[in-house]
Amino acid sequence: MSFAQKNIPLFMWAFCMALVAHAQTPPATSTRTLVPGISTKKFTEFAPTISADGRTMIFESNKEKDWKLYESHLNESGTWEEPIPLTVINEKFHFLAGPSLDYDGNTLYFTGFIENVTPSEDIYYSHRLDG
Repeated sequence: MSFAQKNIPLFMWAFCMALVAHAQTPPATSTRTLVPGISTKKFTEFAPTISADGRTMIFESNKEKDWKLYESHLNESGTWEEPIPLTVINEKFHFLAGPSLDYDGNTLYFTGFIENVTPSEDIYYSHRLDG
């Protein structure tokens, strides 16, 4: 048995101890910042998804007492515009969760439930048409 083979357990132990020591390093201080134009202190904004170009955000919020999907666009000055509800989706589903945009921002995947129609939550998608 070579020197390296004999010392593999010792090496693994030392490596694990280094990982543990690193994991216990206190994190650098940070501050929480709300996203201007989208985040509020009055309602909950949840599960954001952003298009690949970084200009469209879709997220969940309880602004209208029920969880609904909202869309906002980053304007030329670099601020998010007032979110608008995705009414065509929101009015059909009784439960919505987990929005996720595809790479070009034209297909939105989400979890939904339709009362008295679907037996449970399922994954749905919606294609953006005409902007």
